[in-house]
Amino acid sequence: MEESLAGFERHLVERDGLAGQRLRSGLVDAEIDRLSASLPFGLPDELRCLYRWHDGAFELDERGEGGFPRVGVLYSLSQAMREYARWTTMPTTDETYDPAWIPVSGAGGRLLVADSGALPGHASPIHHIDIDESVEWDLIRAPSLVYMINVWDQMIYDGHWVCDAETGLWRDGSETPEHLSRTLLV
Repeated sequence: MEESLAGFERHLVERDGLAGQRLRSGLVDAEIDRLSASLPFGLPDELRCLYRWHDGAFELDERGEGGFPRVGVLYSLSQAMREYARWTTMPTTDETYDPAWIPVSGAGGRLLVADSGALPGHASPIHHIDIDESVEWDLIRAPSLVYMINVWDQMIYDGHWVCDAETGLWRDGSETPEHLSRTLLV
């Protein structure tokens, strides 16, 4: 996981010189434990690794857009815990939010969530939640967080996501390959 995150960050900074300034400093394990103490389960290894790497990304504007390529806002752990509390107490209509799902990134009523129901040492599958569309929330969009990071890295490296040098906002550079689109929050 650490190698995937390092490669992703390298390509992110190569394409967006300000990306390093937009990523929050990583957390130590004691802070991760403190922030996630309200969960009825332990934070999965992949999420712990993500938050040790960087504690999410800063937002660029009041709408929470920009600063991170096409995945909404990469949540800090404290933001993820607030979103978790909001979604686990929200009344739902057709779909049910699984209390084992931890939000990783989001925009509006859409989230990418890591399934924390995985056994220790196992991958955390990723689900795509969209309150406004009839997508199956329990459908796994990526088999693991590391797989999702590798897809994001590929999207940047291959030029499917491009950072506008003038605005600092990310946009589509070319059409997303169909086999990758299901793992993205676009």
